[in-house]
Amino acid sequence: MTNSKPNYMAERLEKAHAIAEFTDLYMTEIALACGFVSCTTLSQRYKRRFGRTPVDQLMKQSA
Repeated sequence: MTNSKPNYMAERLEKAHAIAEFTDLYMTEIALACGFVSCTTLSQRYKRRFGRTPVDQLMKQSA
């Protein structure tokens, strides 16, 4: 039996990545927009996926 269920976590992280890359929203706003209940959860999973936190991404954008 194959798991045909979409990988919602990957989709949510991709959405968070796009928001962090192209906007100047606060972490709380990004987390909520992507279905995370806390910034901490988003930050941990984001770093695991992209190698840096969303805050690092936001700071890179403003540099």
